[in-house]
Amino acid sequence: MRYNLIVANRAEFDWDDENAKHLAAHKVTPAEFEQVLNNDPLDLAYESIDNEERYRSVGLTSGEIPMKKQTKRIVPAFATEAEEAKWWYKNRNVHGKQLLAAVKSREAQVLTKEKLLERIAASRKPPAPVVALRIPEADLALARKQAEQKGLPYQTYIKSLLHETLAEREKRKVE
Repeated sequence: MRYNLIVANRAEFDWDDENAKHLAAHKVTPAEFEQVLNNDPLDLAYESIDNEERYRSVGLTSGEIPMKKQTKRIVPAFATEAEEAKWWYKNRNVHGKQLLAAVKSREAQVLTKEKLLERIAASRKPPAPVVALRIPEADLALARKQAEQKGLPYQTYIKSLLHETLAEREKRKVE
């Protein structure tokens, strides 16, 4: 395939039989391929073979570009982490389809390094005050064991337990 960039970043294509056959093997017409490339596709991979640039991209044809609509993803409340993990595993195909739909509808966005750094900067909070507590050795050992099972640092786990307990007691006090 030979193409030249023309006005408004649109591509002009000059098809040969080999390229048309290659697309046909993927059940794609040359017109669909051109539309995808002209509709800002998402490049997934790039490689150079015999000095030819090759991209693996996903995108939409002009007829597939939907109106923006927000779809709410509902995640239920879980009694245990095991229950949550089971639910995510059971629904993995649904979530995969939702992700693909989000990419196609351009609801999903590529997280650039700049955007990531902005989010990190915005999320930085002043450090929490340092508090020393005397914790019985048996309780500390149990906290470490439970934290390890959850894949968390034990201090983070203890802070989360403290927060959950305080929030629950405050909630009961209000009710």
